[in-house]
Amino acid sequence: MSSSDDRDADRKRIAILEEECERLRRALALAKRWLDAFADPFGVVWQKEGKRPYETALEALKAVTVEEGRRDGPRISGEHFPLGTGKIPELARDRVGYVTVRQHMARQALADGQIAAARAALKPLKSTDFAGHEQVVEALLAVVRDTRSTEQEVSEAAMRLLRLARTR
Repeated sequence: MSSSDDRDADRKRIAILEEECERLRRALALAKRWLDAFADPFGVVWQKEGKRPYETALEALKAVTVEEGRRDGPRISGEHFPLGTGKIPELARDRVGYVTVRQHMARQALADGQIAAARAALKPLKSTDFAGHEQVVEALLAVVRDTRSTEQEVSEAAMRLLRLARTR
């Protein structure tokens, strides 16, 4: 009985890894498409009126970051419990405590499907409040702060940001 459970668990892990590989392939293809656009000196990137190349680059980074952070939703197994569903711990009154509470509020809001509340909780945070590459964190924060971002984009960016939360 135990070996069949192990095989099922292995199959599930393999399926998750295959999904992850496919997601990374899509992100890479998207990044290549944007890099091709920038590499062409006569391309649309350099000829757009009213838009500077760095604005287009930020758009590209946002698109790649959203694709990179795309997930089907949380996977909960017997040994994992979603963060942000418990009581907020007592924290010191410093930046670390402030950031932890904000991240906790965002997790709870996402768990309840309250995208606007998660956005509000994450908006005041800085890129230094998260682990990871600063440009990636900045791009994710830009998606969260951008009023033109869809709820789906904000939700995905917020979940990705919360996975990059610093631990004490």
